[in-house]
Amino acid sequence: MPRSLRCVPRIVRGEHNATRRKTGQALSVYHRRLACEALEDRSLLSVTPLNVVLISDAVAQAGLVHRAAAKDTIAIVYRADTMTTTGLVGLVASLSADHDGAPIGHLGIVAHGGPGEVVLGTHDVLTLTTLPSQATALRQLRSVVTTDARLDLWCCS
Repeated sequence: MPRSLRCVPRIVRGEHNATRRKTGQALSVYHRRLACEALEDRSLLSVTPLNVVLISDAVAQAGLVHRAAAKDTIAIVYRADTMTTTGLVGLVASLSADHDGAPIGHLGIVAHGGPGEVVLGTHDVLTLTTLPSQATALRQLRSVVTTDARLDLWCCS
């Protein structure tokens, strides 16, 4: 890979062969030279956003949904009896970390639910009423998703 260079003008003091007529001293001459130095490589590898689907094991056909996931999707069946909003965000963050910090571009959640609710786990339900108490965990999700990430919630009763 070619190295990048930064070139900056530098003023260099040097002695000139000519002498002053009256004193016989060598003249000091200032030269402008272009000095170049190698820059450290700061190019980032292009990281493709991840596609992730999290499937609650409480969903009757969780295994079938897992097998049907697209080949470019990371599909995980999680335990509903222990999952919380904080746990779900931690799981997503660890997936990003395991893939060299790649952000999540598409997150799908397949879980039980009903009108206006997503049952992430036995003891954790997302509704308009519970969202304020889960805001801290959900804000952490922002750090591992792309700015235009897509979130799909598939719920069944």
